[in-house]
Amino acid sequence: MNKYYRIFGIVIASLFIVLGASLFLLAYFNNLPKTFRTIFAIFTIAYGIYRLVNLTGKANKRKVEEE
Repeated sequence: MNKYYRIFGIVIASLFIVLGASLFLLAYFNNLPKTFRTIFAIFTIAYGIYRLVNLTGKANKRKVEEE
């Protein structure tokens, strides 16, 4: 079951990164103010990266404990 939680975490973190990148790049969100889009995109990408780093850090910590 732990493997599925890790895969789910990677998918969610990737979705946050993709959402942030789409806020920067797609014209679909032009109805939002540019400053708000930029700030929200930066925070969304940063949160996605934080989740990925946190997830890999936990996986590495478990590996060290098992050895």
